[in-house]
Formats: sequence, C-alpha cells, structure tokens
Amino acid sequence: FPVTIGSPRHPIPGEVVFYLNAALGDQDGVLRCRAVELPWRNSAALEEGDLIWVRGDVEAVTRDRNPITWGSSLFRRGVSGELRARFVSKPLARRPSWNTTLRERLKHLVFSASGQSEGSGLFLSMALGYQDLISLSVEKAFKRLGLIHLLVVSGYQVSLLFGFALSVFMLLPLRLLPTGRLARRLLYVGALLVASCYVFCIGLEMSAVRALVAAACLTAQVVSERGSSFAQRWGVALLMMEMIWPWCFFEIGVILTFAALFGIRLGARLGGSRGVKALIYVNSCVWLCTSLVI
Repeated sequence: FPVTIGSPRHPIPGEVVFYLNAALGDQDGVLRCRAVELPWRNSAALEEGDLIWVRGDVEAVTRDRNPITWGSSLFRRGVSGELRARFVSKPLARRPSWNTTLRERLKHLVFSASGQSEGSGLFLSMALGYQDLISLSVEKAFKRLGLIHLLVVSGYQVSLLFGFALSVFMLLPLRLLPTGRLARRLLYVGALLVASCYVFCIGLEMSAVRALVAAACLTAQVVSERGSSFAQRWGVALLMMEMIWPWCFFEIGVILTFAALFGIRLGARLGGSRGVKALIYVNSCVWLCTSLVI
C-alpha cells in the first residue's frame, strides 16, 4: 500500500494531485499522481499518511537535457514517475460494515443470475455505485457521450425509488390501515424509510442525501398537513444541506440541483401542470437556469 505524502491539491477544477511513496521495480521512488475527482475515486478525501489502493498508467520521469522542462523539474524534486490514476480507494476494514456486507451479497446475487458480464457491471454501477466493475472502454464511451453521471448513484435513483415505493404502497390493499389522512401519512413515511435504507446501503453520497432531504421535506409536509409554498420547501431543503455540509453550496452539483428545481417550478408556473406546453416550458426553464450556473 503506497503512503501519501502531503495533502491532495486541486490545481484545476475536477482534478486532484497527490504524491505517493511507491516501489518502481527494484527501487523506491515518489510518484506524482493525477486523478479526476469523481465520486467513486476518493482522491479528494485523502490525507497525509493514508494507505491506499491505486491503479493506473505510470510514465517514468527521467533527467532531461533542458533544465527548465516539466520533467526536469519533477526529477529535481525526487519524482521518479507520473501516475494517471484510474481507481483510488482506501483498503477495506477487516470487519466490513453492514451496508458493505449487504452490497457484496447483492453483487454476488446479480453475478450468479447473469454472470460477470459488462451488463452486470453496468447494472451494479447504476444501482449500487460499484465503479470498479466496468471496463475502461465503457467508462470512456460514457464520458465521450457526456453521460458519465449515469454511472454513479445520484439523486435520480433515490427519487425514483421513493416514487416507486409510494406507488406500490398505494396499490396494496390497505384494509388493516385506517382510511383517510392517517393512511396517507403512513404511505409517505414508508416510502421515506425505503429510500433511507437505500441511501444508507449505497453510502452517504452528497447527491443521494440531497434527494433524501427533499423527500423528507415532502413527507414532513404531508405528515404535518400544513400548507407550504415551493419557496419554503426549497429553502428548508437547502438549509438542511447547509447544516449537514456547511460548505455544500460551493459544490457545483448542489448549485445545479437547486437551480434545476427552481427551473422546474418556474416552468410549471408558466406552462401549466400538464400537456406538451408544460413539458416544453419546464425543460426550457431548467436548461436556462442550469446554463446560467454553468
């Protein structure tokens, strides 16, 4: 396990640079590592002294005749190679947590049903956040198409599961439950519990927690039966995110999420609640709000 030297730096947005003590052949050396800051690469959370697994392409650094080149600068600092990291992770604990054990059992069930194929890796990637099961060619293909966000578990999956659980609960016979308002409250609370279990299973990623907070705000409104405007729910959800992660508003994903929510509400107001007109207005307003952020 290489040992990191110094805290990771962010020379440009979306890229993390850190140094490792690593063995190259028969000699020990220092590697300068670069990694794209993605949710399944925990490179941004590394600290000095951490032991990590790392996989990637290494390019040796040699002394250059020109003393002012980048290679000469690295060589003078004792760097023996540059590593383009494709996978970065800390070693698993000896006693894995309950959610890790559950994820591993689900992975074995999927593999036993469909085999260790590319399709199984994609399914586990989108459903449970496994990112080391897909090939590099598939990852590059999704990156070229601009669909790399589909390979991680985000708020979309959490919202979809919450809505699906709520729909299923509404279809079940509720003879044992009291009718009326109490039954409606129990349906929303049950759907929230299902979504919460899913988030804790996949890990407390920020995008998933954002969707869970939004579902909790909606459930709280239904349970309390108090009227609230969109601005109130929007503001409470943002406040809860700030309480969980004080600097979350500086994350581009958080800003885009709340900008998209604002665009959905604005489009629904302008285009109505149903029909093609509403769809056009909602998509146009979401595109406009997120484009301003970008």
